[in-house]
Amino acid sequence: KPNENLVPDDFDPAMIADQLRSAGVLEAVRVSRVGFPQRYTHLQFVKRYGCLAPNATKTRSVRDVKKQCLGVVEKVATQIWKDENPSLPKGSGKLVVDPGDVGIQVGKTKVFLRQHAFEYLERYRSREIERNVIRIQAIARGYIHHREYRHALRALWRIQCMVRRMIGAKIVRGLREERAATRIQTVWRRYDARHAFLATVTITSWCQRIWRGRNGRLLYQSLDEERRSIVIQKYWRRFTCYKHFNRQKYAVLVLQCFVRCCTARQELKKLKMGAKDLETVKKELERVKAELAAAKLAQGTTETLSPEENDKIEAERRALEEKVKQAQEEARQAKEEAMQAKEEASQAKEEARQAQEELEKVQKGVAEEAEKSQTELERLQNEIEETKRKHAQELELLATCPSPQSLVKITDDENTVTVSEDEAKLLDEVKIIKEEKEEAQAEALA
Repeated sequence: KPNENLVPDDFDPAMIADQLRSAGVLEAVRVSRVGFPQRYTHLQFVKRYGCLAPNATKTRSVRDVKKQCLGVVEKVATQIWKDENPSLPKGSGKLVVDPGDVGIQVGKTKVFLRQHAFEYLERYRSREIERNVIRIQAIARGYIHHREYRHALRALWRIQCMVRRMIGAKIVRGLREERAATRIQTVWRRYDARHAFLATVTITSWCQRIWRGRNGRLLYQSLDEERRSIVIQKYWRRFTCYKHFNRQKYAVLVLQCFVRCCTARQELKKLKMGAKDLETVKKELERVKAELAAAKLAQGTTETLSPEENDKIEAERRALEEKVKQAQEEARQAKEEAMQAKEEASQAKEEARQAQEELEKVQKGVAEEAEKSQTELERLQNEIEETKRKHAQELELLATCPSPQSLVKITDDENTVTVSEDEAKLLDEVKIIKEEKEEAQAEALA
């Protein structure tokens, strides 16, 4: 009964406590608190209190649940022991605490907790959850404020860009106006100065044009004739030098052939003499062999001779053997020398044949070069005649006055002159001829 009056929403704590005490509920609760009132399976324990030992719950395998559970229990038991015994020194090293001493027992399938151990675990869990919640809130708030800051910073950049663009556009507009005004002034002043300058130059250069044109044509004609004569001389000297070189080359080849033939004849003569010496050596070898055979026959009778006679015969036998070996070695050397001399004679014959073929090629090349030189000389003579004819036509056209529109402005190192287009072309050709003449002189000096 909540109260003696039996009215709703009226609880009498003393009456309720007396009823619970009389019914034995408080005693049952006390007995339950003395034992292990809280019981969890290994998986439930790890899921609920694994956050207290994150290093022990890194592996998520089902087979390692008990191992994870033992790791969490060990970590929590050490922490409970430290909280229950605050008088322990901090530098005591790593503690090894029995879970049963702090009210935790690990069975085959469940974990048993006493009431005070359960309260510690719940307190630790609440504190860890609170710390993680605060950390998550801090990260979320930081992210929100950072996003708002970047948004504000981006807006500020846009405002700055717009303001700077307006200022830059204003400055550029002023600079463009100033540059346009300067350009208009420059063009007008240049036009005025050029008009006055051309009026002055045209009057002075109009009278100089015909005289300078005539001098330029005469100079061009003389330089062109000189250039063509230099070209003709160059080809003729080249032809003569090449012809002289081929003659010398032919003479050298003839001398080489003669010297090699003489050397080959001398070697052949030596080989013939060596062959005769070889026959003599063969006869001497046969004689020595006969003496050696006689000495061997006489060896059977040496037993009856004196020791001095035996030594003398033995010495003669050894001398004969040495002569035989020496004669064989001389015969072998003579044979090798004969083979070598034969090879040298064949090489000399082949070189003579190659020299004869080279001489025929050189003679053929000289004839072809002479024909080419003659053709080039005829072509140059035709060009000279054609150039003289063109110059005669140009001199006939000197009487005609060119119009002012055909004037060309030529700038020299010291002054500026206005001439006609034909005269400008002639002057350019004169410069080219001068350069070719200088190059020809440099080649002649080299």
